[in-house]
Amino acid sequence: MNGSPASVPVSAEGATTVTYFATDLAGNSCLPQAITVKVDRTPPTITASTSPRGAKITKKNKTLPVKVSGAMTETVSGVNTTNGAYSVADSNGAAIPGGNFTDDGQGNFSSRLTCPPRS
Repeated sequence: MNGSPASVPVSAEGATTVTYFATDLAGNSCLPQAITVKVDRTPPTITASTSPRGAKITKKNKTLPVKVSGAMTETVSGVNTTNGAYSVADSNGAAIPGGNFTDDGQGNFSSRLTCPPRS
């Protein structure tokens, strides 16, 4: 015969271990079992900088390679170190082709992009 279902509220951020067991009407119990539930409500943070810092194109028809570097952090679950993407806009809001980056497994990343000539 099946027993009654039970629910256990888990609201604390981070990992919570829930231990459970059952006892039948004759008093026989199974060994305790455990399951870990992870709750993560914290979004990751990202910091980035450019090299050269504050790069500006001052002449028309000049391209400028720029290195974008930064770090991603997330204190509860960690960051997805597989890949990421970025987009770039110039000071007038015009889109510059972005791209993808892969971090070093520790949340650090870098990517090079070339800012096209201004028209």
